Amino acid sequence: MTTSIRKSNLPDNSIWRGRSMDDYYDEELVAANFLTGNGVSRAISLIYDDPELRGLPWDSPDGLTLFVPHESIDLLRRKGLEFTLSDLKDQEFIMENPPQARVESKTRVTFFLPSKMPGEKIAILALQRHLEKQHLNKDLRVTGYTRSNIRSPSLQGSWYDDGWCRDSVIMFVIDYPCESHDPSLDRQLKRLRRVVQFFYWKVKRPQRAVWIITQTARCYV
Repeated sequence: MTTSIRKSNLPDNSIWRGRSMDDYYDEELVAANFLTGNGVSRAISLIYDDPELRGLPWDSPDGLTLFVPHESIDLLRRKGLEFTLSDLKDQEFIMENPPQARVESKTRVTFFLPSKMPGEKIAILALQRHLEKQHLNKDLRVTGYTRSNIRSPSLQGSWYDDGWCRDSVIMFVIDYPCESHDPSLDRQLKRLRRVVQFFYWKVKRPQRAVWIITQTARCYV
């Protein structure tokens, strides 16, 4: 039988008569394959909210596929859902034999910046705008980054300087599409450090040190 991440256990108030997925043989089920997770989410919402579908047993193994009884397919399509069909055995084969991952070598850059004072938040937002302009950089493009929440930082930085000092900090993570020894990365990070120091100096919060850490990353795409 199938393995699920969530199951419907609604009361017996529909044409499905309270049957669960465990009551079906694999031959009685079909895999509805959606293009996006939004399609699956809409289908699940209909199963809970639509009187004709309420109580329909279902499983979703990956967030893109819905395992449902064969008898429900026509009704699901009449509700405006778009999907392709495959047999459960075919779907299980795909899940057990996924396409070969493409491996990309990147350099992950991480740094932490103080964010407690209002001026420091202005500096961080200025840096964010600077990073987003770097997608036009012909030397080494920035195509994405991650940062922690600026409004309610969940990270605390601590360091010792004649006593322990603590501050709220923001974390930035950038993956550059190059090896760590690439000369263009060295140029980019030296410039990034100067830019960070300039933005903090501009809001009268100069930083004595800005630590930028690099790590070699292998990304399985």
